[in-house]
Amino acid sequence: MKFTALSLKKALTNVAVSAALLATPLIGICQPPPPNEGGGNPEVPFDSNMNMVFLAAGVLFAVIITVRQLRKKASVTA
Repeated sequence: MKFTALSLKKALTNVAVSAALLATPLIGICQPPPPNEGGGNPEVPFDSNMNMVFLAAGVLFAVIITVRQLRKKASVTA
């Protein structure tokens, strides 16, 4: 297997970008806590049930897109 300078440069670039993207969440977690340590941000208008609504909407959207793709694939092969 022969490596050229260009392929080696691309590989090193891909490794560096991947390492930076994998390290990004760690940097975000390591931030100091906000000044109000009393819990959540009171300016956010979401209640505890909103996460379930967003989850249900995401699952419904995924099902709709998957059904469309399967129908499209079936019509192309038929």
